[in-house]
Amino acid sequence: MQFLQRWLADWLTLALALVCALAALQAPGLAHDYAAALLQVSREARRDIEQRMVSARQFYAIAPADDAAFLEALRKVEPSNAETLAAAIDRAHRIELAYGRIADARPLLQPIIAGWEVLSGPHDDTAGIRQTVLETYHPEVSLTFAGAVYALAGLALGTLFARALLALLRGGRERAWAGSAR
Repeated sequence: MQFLQRWLADWLTLALALVCALAALQAPGLAHDYAAALLQVSREARRDIEQRMVSARQFYAIAPADDAAFLEALRKVEPSNAETLAAAIDRAHRIELAYGRIADARPLLQPIIAGWEVLSGPHDDTAGIRQTVLETYHPEVSLTFAGAVYALAGLALGTLFARALLALLRGGRERAWAGSAR
């Protein structure tokens, strides 16, 4: 019986370690896909803003200027259009900053920064981006240094979780036996 218990404990430890390693191995790929989606959305938003600015320049004869000066000139002739354009510029800027923080980080830190962006960022700006990335992501094995580090961390955490679970099970079993011996 002791042999079977040890075998089951080893199997549980190995299984949890491998599951956690494979899950952690997905972090670099998810971070890359999320950053690529942020870049794509920010470029599309910037193109839309530029088209709207060109149209407003032609219609209202506003001289080319930076975003702030253009918005100030547009507010004088079309305040509501200026406000929606300002909101679009602000949103595009926030998405560009989020992409920049991920892209400028070292490869080992990119998944951590991407995770932080997902958890702490405004949910309305990037909710659709996150949802699309999660829906279209295909699990992969990242044969990079970052992938190896995350896989090893997953192995360590999986082993720790398995050992903690086994300790809880043993402690509960010992309490149950001690209670029935009384």
